[in-house]
Amino acid sequence: MMFHLEPLIDNAGYLAIGMLVTIEVTLVALALGVVGGLVVNVLAQSNIKLLRRVATVFTSVFRGTPILVQLLIAYYVPSSFGINLSPLAAASLALALNTSAFQGEIYRGGFQSLPVGQVEAAKAVGMGDMSCFLHIQIPQVFRIVLPSLFNEFILLLKASSLVSVIAVADLTRRAQQVVSASQEPLTVYVAAAIAYIVINTIIARAGRMIEKRLGVYTI
Repeated sequence: MMFHLEPLIDNAGYLAIGMLVTIEVTLVALALGVVGGLVVNVLAQSNIKLLRRVATVFTSVFRGTPILVQLLIAYYVPSSFGINLSPLAAASLALALNTSAFQGEIYRGGFQSLPVGQVEAAKAVGMGDMSCFLHIQIPQVFRIVLPSLFNEFILLLKASSLVSVIAVADLTRRAQQVVSASQEPLTVYVAAAIAYIVINTIIARAGRMIEKRLGVYTI
């Protein structure tokens, strides 16, 4: 079996659009996951038992079930209640909920790493709970968890290849369509794999640059 570049040359633009869709889905899910993860962490640290239980159940469900199943549920279940989500919206929602569960655990570790008594010291100088959370704790937590967030970014991008099962025209789905038309699976799938490697390498290097600039070091 040999590499034939014609399918790639003829469909370069088509595959490039798929790569952009992959990046779009990943970025949207990651951004929503940042907010969702913080919410999960706040609920998990709440003094109200019911809220802690909600956070525990949410985390257990989305960490304990396959992303593929979550994607299928996000796409098909809402339509049963008259809510029609586009494949792209369903994919973004499912990935966002999934990464929220994982990011919630990341933030939990970050908050636990903060110096004991810091909140009390902030309150002693007149800062309210929300002001302390936003201006004292959050900036430090993000510095602490930054390496883990970039790892989650990479994992999320790789997981995004599964959105093809609900008809999202991402890189993987478009590669499948090109293979069906050209009968050149080796060339097309290897090219798709290289594209994912390139994107993930860029993410990893960007993460290291930001960590270095912020003075974040990992062991």
